[in-house]
Amino acid sequence: MGILFAPDKGSNTRKKISRKGEDYAEELEDKFNEFLDGIKEQYEETKKDAMRAAQNGKAKAEDAMKEVQSANK
Repeated sequence: MGILFAPDKGSNTRKKISRKGEDYAEELEDKFNEFLDGIKEQYEETKKDAMRAAQNGKAKAEDAMKEVQSANK
């Protein structure tokens, strides 16, 4: 608000407001990119956890099948 009431030329005031707007836009973009990076990291970690769980489940299922086959012999 101080910029709007400061005794300065209108063109200078518009430039200051424009620069501030650009600064805020850049800051918002940086924060958004940080947010996306965090989401990507969480996705990759969850994907790894799911792969490990699937492999573990597959190994347990294979072990169970072997036990059933050996019990039937």
